[in-house]
Amino acid sequence: MEIPTIKNFNEMDLTARTSYLHDVLKEKFKLEDEITKLNKRISAIEASIVEDMIEEGVDSIEVDKVHYSVVVRESFTLDREILGEDVKVWDNEHFFKWLEETGNQGLIKLKESVHPSTRNAFLKKHVQEGGQLPDFIKYTEFPTLDYNKAKIKRLAIKNENS
Repeated sequence: MEIPTIKNFNEMDLTARTSYLHDVLKEKFKLEDEITKLNKRISAIEASIVEDMIEEGVDSIEVDKVHYSVVVRESFTLDREILGEDVKVWDNEHFFKWLEETGNQGLIKLKESVHPSTRNAFLKKHVQEGGQLPDFIKYTEFPTLDYNKAKIKRLAIKNENS
């Protein structure tokens, strides 16, 4: 699809400009669909590599001066089966009561809330120190592949322009 110059575009009648917009939008949506498909492929490939790196005991791999390594991330979620489906946020009576019972009420701010970063850091440290979580908090570890996406993008652009 050839992009008209501003002068040519402004000389086109309204129907022609609208038709051109329509064509550009269709092209955009096709590209977005391709990106969605590529992202799904990337996720599947990353999961496979993480699994193999863990299985083979490989800490990192370098490709084109980009380091790929497995990083274990943690997730803390509320157990809706215990608390009920209507519980939507962390700032709830169960969590605050547990913080008070464990002597950690200092995390609760004036507006009866705990910042998510503070909460997760506290829970991570609590688990690492051997502390028990209440039944209503689920703890999950999941390995992910960590790498410098910006560096790969720069390499791709550099190779494209070479």
